[in-house]
Amino acid sequence: MFRQQYTDNDAINGHTLTKFVVSAVLVSGLVFGGLKAFNLIISDTELLTLELKQERLERALAYIHQQWNQRGQPRQLTLKFQFSTGELYNWVVNVNKFGWPVVIGDSKGDVVKNLDCDNIWRFLVLEQTNEPVDLDGVQVLQSRNKCQFEKKLSKQRLWKVEYNTENGRLLNN
Repeated sequence: MFRQQYTDNDAINGHTLTKFVVSAVLVSGLVFGGLKAFNLIISDTELLTLELKQERLERALAYIHQQWNQRGQPRQLTLKFQFSTGELYNWVVNVNKFGWPVVIGDSKGDVVKNLDCDNIWRFLVLEQTNEPVDLDGVQVLQSRNKCQFEKKLSKQRLWKVEYNTENGRLLNN
């Protein structure tokens, strides 16, 4: 009888250890899955923010093009912009022969004549009027007539928008 009781204790201890291991594996899996889901939510939130910035850029480009048409298609415009801060900004905008912005600058400073994608992002999207430390984590690439704005969201996800100064279109890649 004593021998039987000892065997039952061994079975109980083995059963408890098995329960513990299974529980630990399940909890670890839930934590890992929860962290992955949380990272996706953060990534999706960042993507939504970038899409809103893209919409802001699209509206600003359309506004500049409309003003270019209404003012007789000049090569340079001084425009007032009001964004979410409620402040009015006077910016000098150089446009190409198609009426799309290629350079935007503060009305107090010199305006460069070549395509300046950094300032297009900085002034029209970030609503900044002073020299930026960074461009909100967005990498700005520039070619002859295109600006490319991109940001890495995760190892597998990249947000990228290309602005074509010949037709004013924004393309998502």
